[in-house]
Amino acid sequence: MVSTQDKRKLLERIKNETKHYEIRLEGEGCETVMGFITAEAYQYWHKKSDRDFGNYVAQYRDMNMLNKVPTKAQLTREWFEYDDIAHVTGVLLNNKNTLYIDQYNEDFQYEDTVLSIPLESTQLRDSEVNLVMTSAYNYESMQLIDRHYFLGVSREKGAWYTEEKIKTKLYNFDMKNLWLKYCKVEDMEVIHEIEYDGFDYFLTADTKGLKFDIGVRKGINKQDFGKKTQKNIWIDS
Repeated sequence: MVSTQDKRKLLERIKNETKHYEIRLEGEGCETVMGFITAEAYQYWHKKSDRDFGNYVAQYRDMNMLNKVPTKAQLTREWFEYDDIAHVTGVLLNNKNTLYIDQYNEDFQYEDTVLSIPLESTQLRDSEVNLVMTSAYNYESMQLIDRHYFLGVSREKGAWYTEEKIKTKLYNFDMKNLWLKYCKVEDMEVIHEIEYDGFDYFLTADTKGLKFDIGVRKGINKQDFGKKTQKNIWIDS
């Protein structure tokens, strides 16, 4: 016996009406920035506590004016403006977070969630959703060799979604045409953009802050670049 839901789906298939889709990513994410600083700033601040550095970042203008920090060690921008290396906003790629694809009718009224799966690479690929890494930034990046940088991470929880709806026919939404683009920043993989059928869709966020982490880092030394940094116990023992 055919269910009412199956009858409705059959009728919609026959009508083949235009539908709109929203890609929604829920869970934890972040806004992450990386920007160059002077060697003097690194030498000064990496010896200080996280609390001292956090207090300074919160009131750097006043502390600079009062000459409480050596001139070459001073920061001169808001934390989120230190982004000449990277500025990435989005949801973390891990199995604690979830991908939803919501279906809307031609009047943009919600109808159904056609897909709901964890943001885990194997399950995404099993559902024929594509993953692609667009860039990677860490202390071993070529641009950071013998350089020093600021790292700021605002950790957030909520939803990231494509405010611009994807317009297509009901049964023409093809998972093979869906690409999740992510960056790797330090040890985090952050989905920051959606592509469907060759068109880019930027993510809008509805989130609340969880935690704020900042610090100074040093890129790998040129003379050490490319050297073996860790002993392989199975080969070298």
